[in-house]
Amino acid sequence: MASSQGPIFADKNADTSSNGAKNCDVAHENEQERQSSTYMVFSSAGKLLYLSHDDGAQDWALTQASVMHAMLSLFGMQDQLQRICMNNSVNVSFLHRKPLYLACVAKKKEPDDIVSLRLERVYATIISLISHARLLRLFDRAPNLDLQALIGPMREYVDAVVLNMQSSLALAFGTVPIRPLDASVRDQITRTCAELAPEKRPKQLLYILLWDSDDALISLSHLRRYVPHPTDLALINAVVRVGKDQDGWAPLCLPVFAPNSFAASSRRESLPIAKHCSNTSCAHFVVLHMQLKHALTCRGHDSRLCLGHLSL
Repeated sequence: MASSQGPIFADKNADTSSNGAKNCDVAHENEQERQSSTYMVFSSAGKLLYLSHDDGAQDWALTQASVMHAMLSLFGMQDQLQRICMNNSVNVSFLHRKPLYLACVAKKKEPDDIVSLRLERVYATIISLISHARLLRLFDRAPNLDLQALIGPMREYVDAVVLNMQSSLALAFGTVPIRPLDASVRDQITRTCAELAPEKRPKQLLYILLWDSDDALISLSHLRRYVPHPTDLALINAVVRVGKDQDGWAPLCLPVFAPNSFAASSRRESLPIAKHCSNTSCAHFVVLHMQLKHALTCRGHDSRLCLGHLSL
């Protein structure tokens, strides 16, 4: 197992310069504007699949999807990211990922790269529930298919991903926020997580992850040939947190690692385990998602006191 601390990770408190503080202040002031953005997913036939900030007004949501589809039909997709500005007060951005269209409606214009990353994250979230191969098969059979029924039970999960990507600068730039820790403490945690009991260790282990209560990554170990992607890590974290009060397993497709197969994720107080199965082989990975905020205050004590909260 290899411990990862590469460029995909962002220290939540790493930038202590005046420029970093200024950027944080600006981000805080603009948080309301960012979260006022509305994200929409619809098919090429104009069928609404998902709408953020949905207050339950179904007729209004369908009307919005029809308007977006009409605008797209009028202007067309000339670029990978099509942007339309109306009266300098409403900015509409479209992203086409066959067979879906994704739209972002915002009052404030943001850089194309940021908008594109967020729309890609929304698309990855949809794929994590359906899988890319299954989505193509469904629309090949029925181009006018209404997929809201498939997304409905996991809407809270999609909403959580949308909220996190708007409120977190790290996620907006495609990185993973990490919890600042002394190197020795992090190494101790990583070794303890990797030293699972034989009866708890799957034969083909992919990831061992440990998160804190603030969605910051504490520890990550993985096989050298299975380097995790930030998008997959964010989706794993979101589905585990949303299902924290539910028993059993929740299906999840990892859009980057295995876009055409599913995983099953679950949160347990002692050891949450997720199992990934593909059509040709069976691989497993472990997700540790613990409430360790109180344990991390034990830096001045024996590190075994902190590790004792892992209940491994």
